[in-house]
Amino acid sequence: MGIPLHAIVEALEFQSDESRVFLDRQTGEVHAFGPDELRAAETDEDPSDFPDWQQPLVALARQVFSDSSGRFVELPDSWDIHEYRALEGFATSQADPAIADQLLSAIRGRGAFRHFKDAIYRLGIADTWYTYRGEFLQEIARDWCQANDIPYTEGS
Repeated sequence: MGIPLHAIVEALEFQSDESRVFLDRQTGEVHAFGPDELRAAETDEDPSDFPDWQQPLVALARQVFSDSSGRFVELPDSWDIHEYRALEGFATSQADPAIADQLLSAIRGRGAFRHFKDAIYRLGIADTWYTYRGEFLQEIARDWCQANDIPYTEGS
């Protein structure tokens, strides 16, 4: 029995620079920790200083960070995903050279992600982009599972 690949992909979709996400090899659960839980896991902050809803997350974060058995494996972070590469790949995969040029222009310079998003909606290809992005993240998830000897299933 493997981890549903869609669970890994879903976690990758919501990665941010402030969070870290781990897979529990024993349960198959994906756990995301924000800056507060991460800070608490690395310090001796009293978990009771946190709201009731956050205390279990702090305890789990501490368990993850103190684990030396390999039970918890960190998922690729936003740096590993390098979504700009997906923007570029999508742009260059366009059959219409005019659309490809518009997308490539949109991702140059400051505000690349915002300009790209504006362009895909203006060009009417947003659905195509989101399908492409999903496949891009699936490939990252497959590679990560294989590199970490994590069995996975493709179905939902």
